[in-house]
Amino acid sequence: MKSSTPFTNRLSKYTHVIEKGIAVLLLAAALIIGVRILAEIFPTLFNGDPIESLHELLAAVFSLIIVIEFVRMLISHSMESVIEVLIFALSRGMIVNHYEGLDLLIMVACVGILFVVRKYCLFHEDIEKAEECEK
Repeated sequence: MKSSTPFTNRLSKYTHVIEKGIAVLLLAAALIIGVRILAEIFPTLFNGDPIESLHELLAAVFSLIIVIEFVRMLISHSMESVIEVLIFALSRGMIVNHYEGLDLLIMVACVGILFVVRKYCLFHEDIEKAEECEK
């Protein structure tokens, strides 16, 4: 029995093209927003509350990093990139938001679990696929 038909092959190609298009749009939006953030944040660093400005800058930069990692995930289709997006998202939450002790402890444990999964539970093919996409 044949597992893939010409229709499913075409459909798969179309979904990959749409994913790549979304990745390009997200990357373009991230670049535009990054320039706007720099234009807005640096004047407030010198005029406003420096702690609040730094907090806003950290939130914006982490959001851009998550978008860039998400774009990598759309392009590479590897478990390595999925885990990296989750690690960055949790890290952003821990740094930008001010959680209480137990919530913070749970988030740190989740990040640790993700690192263990990345180190010991990923298949060798996933790691090679991620390395190929980085080249």
